[in-house]
Amino acid sequence: MTGQLDLSPQLAQPPYWLVFGLPWPAGQEPAREAVAAIAPPLVTRDTSLPRDVGDVLAMADAYQRMSGGRVVFLSDLTKWLDQRGSSWAARGTGYEGALAFLLGRQSSTPLMYLTITQRAHVIICDASREGVTLHFTNGAPPERVSTQERQLVHQVLEQQLVADWPPYMRQLAAAGRLRAR
Repeated sequence: MTGQLDLSPQLAQPPYWLVFGLPWPAGQEPAREAVAAIAPPLVTRDTSLPRDVGDVLAMADAYQRMSGGRVVFLSDLTKWLDQRGSSWAARGTGYEGALAFLLGRQSSTPLMYLTITQRAHVIICDASREGVTLHFTNGAPPERVSTQERQLVHQVLEQQLVADWPPYMRQLAAAGRLRAR
């Protein structure tokens, strides 16, 4: 297409994204910008990368190879560790510091913020063994989120990223904030 930067296939459509929840913002809107997505395959893995970041990315790579999904939640990784009798702490990994690094200015990792509902936010952040139970203030009975609904959130985010990531990467490249390959 005329006028569009030519991005490498991996940059335009990375093999997968790591998605993690952010603090839920104040406001009345039913959907808010409350998750971030990065593409771990685009992160340069060298000695300048903090160990905690490298471990989170290595776990994401391993989980993605095992699951085959294009969207991996940080909570998927936490649950996976738990299923194996481990945890971030047992690995000596400060995942919160790793996320702070990826969100910070010191990271050159392309990062996209996504707008989601509060229900989807809860699902994305849930790393519990049995799945989250939602309790409502309007008197409705509690509701356990099903595995199928969690999978649906994965699918919807994948569709959103497949559609929105390439133009966002082109925008970053055009602004000189990303090197087009």
